[in-house]
Amino acid sequence: MKVRAWENQSLVGENHFFTLGLYEDNIDPMVFFIHPEDSCYLLPGTVTLSISADDSESGISKLQFLADFEDWQNSDWIILEYD
Repeated sequence: MKVRAWENQSLVGENHFFTLGLYEDNIDPMVFFIHPEDSCYLLPGTVTLSISADDSESGISKLQFLADFEDWQNSDWIILEYD
């Protein structure tokens, strides 16, 4: 394992020590749509997505919205947006 100080390169050297903690996150994140609601019918056109996401143990750093307009199982998904 290698640790690198990205924020301040002057901290690198034999006299500087770092503590690295590793842990297992056993709690699945929770994500659900606020809009559109579950099982609703959407008209063709622009759709605004609104979600709620939470991971109480390790947090969420990034969300990706993907779409597949053809065969969901055998084609490539397209990244629409990420946050």
